Amino acid sequence: MAILRYAGFLLVVFGIAAGALLFLPAYGRGLSIAPLGHWFLFLACLLVGLILVTVASPEVPRPLLRGTGGVLVIIALVAVFAILLSAVGAVAAIDASNLWALFLLCLPVGIVLVVAGDKLGMKRKKKTTTLGDVENAANASNTANAQSRTAG
Repeated sequence: MAILRYAGFLLVVFGIAAGALLFLPAYGRGLSIAPLGHWFLFLACLLVGLILVTVASPEVPRPLLRGTGGVLVIIALVAVFAILLSAVGAVAAIDASNLWALFLLCLPVGIVLVVAGDKLGMKRKKKTTTLGDVENAANASNTANAQSRTAG
């Protein structure tokens, strides 16, 4: 199972690198792969890598989820910064659709991964009182009252 986990880590790294390369077509730098194929490579590597690591790990890989989510949020913020720079004319973006797609995809997915990394595997605190808790408390107080009557 360790080989699957390492392959998953490697796929996540490839997916993040492919996501970072999606900035290039916005500034006229062509890639030798079609844009749709590049998007598929980005999403497939990330998704399959996270699934492999999660399935092959004995426990929830919380640091990987938080780290990958954090990198996706950073990619989204860089995309927004590039959109703003092209909007004010500081940098001329040829095609800003990739930047918008990166922002709109990476931000929510990154936030979900960060929250999932924080919340998965943690035990929830009891927030509600059940009927059994009320009955146990009532029985305990009745027992304590009966013992105080017999002692006094």
